[in-house]
Amino acid sequence: MQKSLKLVFLDNKGDKQSIIIPEVKEDITSAEIRNLADVILQNNVFGDEIRSLVKTVEAALTSKDVTTIVF
Repeated sequence: MQKSLKLVFLDNKGDKQSIIIPEVKEDITSAEIRNLADVILQNNVFGDEIRSLVKTVEAALTSKDVTTIVF
C-alpha cells in the first residue's frame, strides 16, 4: 500500500496552497507531520518574494493499493 501526504497551507494573500508528498513512510505519525509542516513554514521552503506560506490549515494521508503488472 502506498501512502501520500497532502499538506494544505494558507499563504500571505489568503489563498490555500497544497503540497503533496508521495510515498511517505507507512508509520508516519501526527507529530512527524506537524514537525514537517512547521519546518516548511519556518524556512519558507515554497515561498518567494511575493507569496509565502503563513499557516498550516490541514493535513491528509491517502492510502492506495498499487498492483504492478509486469509484461
